[in-house]
Amino acid sequence: MGKRLIGQTPKQATDLLTRRSLLKGAGAAGAALAAGPLIATPGRAEASAVIRFADDGGFYGDAREEAFLKPFSKETGVEVRRYIGQKDLSKMKAMQVAGNLEFDVVCDQGGPVEAAGLAGYLLPLDKSKLNLTNYMQPQWATEHAIAFQYYLLGMGYHAEAHKGKPLPTSWAEYWDVKAFPGRRAMLSRPSDTMEVALLADGVSPAKLYPLDVDRAYASLNKLKPSVQVWMDDSAKSIELLQRQEVDYAFTSSGRIEASQAAGVPLGFLYEFPFAGPQDLGVMKGTTQAAHAMTLINRFVSNPDSGVAYFTKAVGFGPLDRPTLDRLPEKMKAKLPNPDNPKVAWGMPSWWGQHLGEVAPRHKLWLMQ
Repeated sequence: MGKRLIGQTPKQATDLLTRRSLLKGAGAAGAALAAGPLIATPGRAEASAVIRFADDGGFYGDAREEAFLKPFSKETGVEVRRYIGQKDLSKMKAMQVAGNLEFDVVCDQGGPVEAAGLAGYLLPLDKSKLNLTNYMQPQWATEHAIAFQYYLLGMGYHAEAHKGKPLPTSWAEYWDVKAFPGRRAMLSRPSDTMEVALLADGVSPAKLYPLDVDRAYASLNKLKPSVQVWMDDSAKSIELLQRQEVDYAFTSSGRIEASQAAGVPLGFLYEFPFAGPQDLGVMKGTTQAAHAMTLINRFVSNPDSGVAYFTKAVGFGPLDRPTLDRLPEKMKAKLPNPDNPKVAWGMPSWWGQHLGEVAPRHKLWLMQ
């Protein structure tokens, strides 16, 4: 990234102007012009501007860096440094209490980001700085957070182990351990898990929210004896399925498709997916709010960056219509259709309001 060079004007003589002072002044001015322009290039930031971007490590974080962060830095002159570490609600609270931010922008699952906004840890988003003309899920653009992609969660399995065997065709059948016996792996977090528990109990996708928490736990109690592993992250599901330590896993299509590309014989059922958003938010107290909004706008409305990212991040879907239109047809065929009534769409705003009360109950329930 280039630095803005400021030319220094020659010292003005206070006595009678002489030939010598003229030559001295001309030489200094010429040196300044040779060194660079006297003003900054339009659209580029001061050299000291740095955005600290809290994200995941691994393949998907690397893909976001290549497709979004690096082009943004190249175009604007704003350096973006990835922060890979704890970025949950407790971390954001601790930073606000200490008055010491370790990151300026957070990229995480929708529920925790929404909760951070309602708790006062995030700035309200200046929507006037975002191009949302072609944004396809306006309910995911809230006061403090905006989704830039969605993930698909569903049932993963080992294709060879289940060859020739019937597979569940709904969440109700996934819950039916008599018709489909076997060891399950489920996510340990309450968000997403409670939604599919309600779907298994007969709640229609259109009527999921507000979540009936008591009914969700009643449903989860039926499945709990068959859950071999409660996973902190869906990445664990790949290892469990590959080693056949479980028979079915609640996992993301992206994880399964990446494994398939690597030659691992796993399968994913697309017939009854749950789609949840991944959000971006700007930390309260940051000095880089304006630059952060410019970066977020790239995430939600730049088809060049979007296509570069989503063609690598298989299993994730864009929320920008022009980006979706430019994806290969075989990729779009695996993404949920918003008009399909079988698709359940997550509502992070509900979790933003209720995560604080549900999370302790869920932790206690897991230990019982």
